[in-house]
Amino acid sequence: MRHKIMSCRPVIHQGQHQVFTHGLLQKSKFRLNSAMQTKLKRPAILLLITLIGAPLGYFARGAMQQPQDRPAETIKLFTTYCLPMAKGQESPDPEDLIELTDIPHAAEWIDPTSKLLLARNPQSCSVSDELVRFSATERAALETTVPDLVQKSLPGFKSAPPELPLDNWDLFQMWADSNRHDARRATITLHRFAKTGVEGATVIQLRVPAN
Repeated sequence: MRHKIMSCRPVIHQGQHQVFTHGLLQKSKFRLNSAMQTKLKRPAILLLITLIGAPLGYFARGAMQQPQDRPAETIKLFTTYCLPMAKGQESPDPEDLIELTDIPHAAEWIDPTSKLLLARNPQSCSVSDELVRFSATERAALETTVPDLVQKSLPGFKSAPPELPLDNWDLFQMWADSNRHDARRATITLHRFAKTGVEGATVIQLRVPAN
């Protein structure tokens, strides 16, 4: 059964059993800025704010149940919904995830069990811990698992250096199927800008060339 919530996504902090107002306001501000960029009119923005409270009860209840293996679930989501794009195949629509946004050519979903975020558009697909951060142990497990996934599932993708200096990033690994000057190049990155804070999300992302 496909679920859909037309609202800003709340922030749930791991190990706590409530949704923090501060995190929600931060995410709301981000969504409002995105809405302005897509030229939504003021009434639509006000409606967005009104709808914020709708999913809070759902996520507050779900926060009581922490998943057992979130790195494995990350790999599962990425394999199911992102890897087909790397092979030139059509990616299936998620049926058991909660749809957060459905704007032209882009969408986001939450896995209600793992609290992972899936984001997809025609040229990119990613899975991240933006809502509930990975623990240090989970981060280490993912950093070991992703290279194995790329090697086994996409042997044509090879480890590649970043295209720009990334000395300040906490984590950045990249694999590509061709050299940087090839317009048909596709890449997979595992990255995290900061160790903690609002920029501390860990993201595995596929980017493919435009058709």
